[in-house]
Amino acid sequence: MQETPIRRRVRRTTGAVATAALVLGSALLLMVFGAAGAGAAATRGPLCSAGSSWGEADRLSRALGTALSSRGGNVGVAFVDLSSGVACDVRGDRHFASASVVKTAILATLLYQKQHRHASLTTSDRALATAMITRSDNNAASALWRRIGGASGLRRFLSAAGMTQTVPGSGGMWGLTQITARDQIKLLRLLATDNSVLTPASRAYELGLMKKVVAGQRWGAPTGALAGEVVAVKNGWLPLSSGGWRVNTTGVGLGRRSYLIAVLSDGNPSMGYGVSTVSRVAKAINHNAF
Repeated sequence: MQETPIRRRVRRTTGAVATAALVLGSALLLMVFGAAGAGAAATRGPLCSAGSSWGEADRLSRALGTALSSRGGNVGVAFVDLSSGVACDVRGDRHFASASVVKTAILATLLYQKQHRHASLTTSDRALATAMITRSDNNAASALWRRIGGASGLRRFLSAAGMTQTVPGSGGMWGLTQITARDQIKLLRLLATDNSVLTPASRAYELGLMKKVVAGQRWGAPTGALAGEVVAVKNGWLPLSSGGWRVNTTGVGLGRRSYLIAVLSDGNPSMGYGVSTVSRVAKAINHNAF
């Protein structure tokens, strides 16, 4: 039977409404997915903005919700795909104790200061930087903390970097610096892309050390990376009397996929539990992004 003009209009209208509902549903999924789940993701589901890829944003939202749904404690996540512009944020503005993750900022501050003095790193600087980043040596970090001028020196770098959410630890307590996943992404972006704060030589030097982190500390951000893919990483872990273990991971993907990732956590009953949590999040990203 031939369709009448009225029937054709109804069909077209119905199709348009269905399409609009699908688009709206996808958008709502990105904003609230995981809100009803348990564990770390319960109060706010993953939020991934689409950039140039709705499919990637949708996959990441679902995968992050699953990775966080059964985990206890608190977790802050920030991720940026430098190619597509897809970005994810889960409690990205929540503050966490940095533990050894701040060592990345300590070295960046030293490099920033050397640039402004038109000076090169000394042999001693390089030895301490290598120990601090590749082996997470705390004595080396304390020595470089003093060389940059402690909290005041770090604050000047943070101001130049636009890292307004980071609060340096007082005295020599650099591991108690308060950081957010969003600010860590700002720092990683300075290391990964051209900018006016760090020169190409400074960026290459620091990323070079992060690529050489010892095998036993290459958990977190590199988890689930493709074979042959290079991930520059710096992790941190710290047990405190209140709030359990702080376990954090930050990384820069440097292979054919370019990305930035920061996963911060506290309230972990053990270091192993925290490592499992941040590694699960990184694996979800590595398997579903791009």
